[in-house]
Amino acid sequence: PRPPGGPPAGDGRDVLAGLQPILTVGAGAGKDLTAAFLAGAEATLVLARRHRVRYAWFQERSPSCGVHQTHSGGGLRDGPGLTTALLRLQTRATGGEITVFGVSGGPAGVPGRPLAGGEEMGGTTSSIN
Repeated sequence: PRPPGGPPAGDGRDVLAGLQPILTVGAGAGKDLTAAFLAGAEATLVLARRHRVRYAWFQERSPSCGVHQTHSGGGLRDGPGLTTALLRLQTRATGGEITVFGVSGGPAGVPGRPLAGGEEMGGTTSSIN
């Protein structure tokens, strides 16, 4: 497990562009986690390409995997997490296809669930090689 973290402002696109870092929040706040988050995002892209992934279910509101929302600046912000932003950026420039779905987590210890009912799932289709 890693300490909780997120960008102080913006979303994953801003981190990818080098405009925002990802910092720890809560106890021990301020430690830069950007390199670790970038390494994880890049490893995800490599694995998705290697295994020709067509569908991915990511944890909504995660600073790494959020699809429609991410934690930023101590709250929620509309926009993708870092890994989702990287997949979207890389897939626009290459061929293939992947659909990324956001899932909503349950209470502690309860696995995430697909968004349903009145919630917006909104799979995002992007290309990936």
